[in-house]
Amino acid sequence: MPGDARAPDSRHQTELGIDQSLPDGNDPRTCKNTPSADENDWIEAKNERCCNGLVFIDIAYPGDGGSCQYPAPPSAMLCAFCGDGVCNPPENRCNCGADCK
Repeated sequence: MPGDARAPDSRHQTELGIDQSLPDGNDPRTCKNTPSADENDWIEAKNERCCNGLVFIDIAYPGDGGSCQYPAPPSAMLCAFCGDGVCNPPENRCNCGADCK
């Protein structure tokens, strides 16, 4: 969806009815246990989960004029340590406003 301009830091989990809770914690057989390296290392949020400590973030990047671009379907998500106070790739101001300004 090139040019899709959602609000910065939008969270599609609620929109898609995604439950991020994991009864079995960090079992790598049931969740992604490493942060996504880049936008190509995504998971299908309806079928997969991020392990405890990692959270879903949108595949997003800053666009022209301060807008945010969301090139992937809403169910394609990245796992990141968003909220830890450090802005590490693939985090940016559009998908992790808590860490990236």
